[in-house]
Amino acid sequence: MNISPDWKSDRKLATKDREDAEFRQRSHQLREAYPVFLARMPAGSIPVTLVVRQHVDTAIKGWRPRISCEQATSCVARFIYGVERAVYKKLARPDAGSRRKRLSRFFVREWGNDLGLHLHGAIEHPASKSSDEYLTLMTDHWTTLNDAFRIHFGDEASERWTEYTLKAKSGPLADNVDVENLYFA
Repeated sequence: MNISPDWKSDRKLATKDREDAEFRQRSHQLREAYPVFLARMPAGSIPVTLVVRQHVDTAIKGWRPRISCEQATSCVARFIYGVERAVYKKLARPDAGSRRKRLSRFFVREWGNDLGLHLHGAIEHPASKSSDEYLTLMTDHWTTLNDAFRIHFGDEASERWTEYTLKAKSGPLADNVDVENLYFA
């Protein structure tokens, strides 16, 4: 189907066609924005995949039901805050005002048949920590959270990682960015 560029002003366009055109435009804009976002990440940022599942007691040992986007966002926010507190101490607290220090990060939600809801992203590597110390710190904080299921680190937030996060998503692509946990210094 070929929809003209003036689809916003065309009142005769069917609702389904209008929704399809809006989806394609949002997807195109987001694909253009991804490299801009990731280019703003500091050099040496660490690519990370966070798998989240609900923590509830069930009769099936080790089984965890899927989690909502809101619960996943909350879990990632708690993880990031814990890591920031370990790195920046009191300066990571929200009441630090203009002196507050935060890590740059960018996450994209994805749904998969095997993993369910998980997030791919990159998080800044602070100069005060060695790579091994920082990976251990993040792993320790992730494993203490109830809804945290698994964490995986990539090699380097590079063009390959950018392409990986850009791969086809289920649902509207523009709805997959975890905006609540997005931060650039």
